[in-house]
Amino acid sequence: MGARIGTSGWSYDHWQDVLYHGCSPAERLARYVAEFDTVELNASFYRWPRDATFTSWQRRLPLGFLMRVKAPRDLTHARRLYAPEYWAGRITVGCATYQELGEHVRLSANTVADRVRRLRRDGVLTGFAAVIDEKALGMELGVLSDLKLKEGVSRVAFAESLTHVPQVIGALRLTGEYDYHCTSCAAAPPSWSRSSSGSRASLTWRP
Repeated sequence: MGARIGTSGWSYDHWQDVLYHGCSPAERLARYVAEFDTVELNASFYRWPRDATFTSWQRRLPLGFLMRVKAPRDLTHARRLYAPEYWAGRITVGCATYQELGEHVRLSANTVADRVRRLRRDGVLTGFAAVIDEKALGMELGVLSDLKLKEGVSRVAFAESLTHVPQVIGALRLTGEYDYHCTSCAAAPPSWSRSSSGSRASLTWRP
C-alpha cells in the first residue's frame, strides 16, 4: 500500500523562496504538482468553491493527482451532518469529474462537459439534487407540520432560524390559517410503526 505526500493548500506567500522561486500566484498550482501528488483543499471548509473553479482544477491537475476536498463547515458543524441534501448535491457535482459522469451516460468527458455548459448557459440546468437514503442516516421518520406564528413574531426572523435547525429539510410560506408548512426528518422511536396508505404514510403510537 503506497503513501502520498502533500500539504494543506498550495498557495502561500511565505513559500515564495521555498517552493515557488519567482512563480506568480497563477502559476503556483503548476509548481506544486511538479513536486507533490496530493493536496488537501482547506478553503472549501470556509467557502465552497464555484463549480467553474472545480472544472478549472480538473483540467489543470495531472492524471493520478489526488485532491482531498474538505467538507463545508455549514454541513459538518452548523448542521452536524443532518439533512445533508443541499450540500450532498453540491459536493457530488463539484467533485465528480466529467469522465465519471460520462461513464454513467456512455459519453466522452468532453461531450459531457460541453452539454452541461450549454444547459446551464441556456437556463435549462439551474441546479442539482442528491437522492438521500434517510434510513442510512438513521433519520427515517418524516414529519409534516403546519405552523402558526405567535403575534409579533417576525416571519423573516423565523425563516432565518429554520436554517439553523438541522432536522428541517424545507419550509413553505402559507397564507390562511397557518403561516408555514415544514418538512422535517428525525430518528423514529422504537414504539412508532409506519403503515403506508396510498402515497402518504400514517404513524401509530403504541405506548
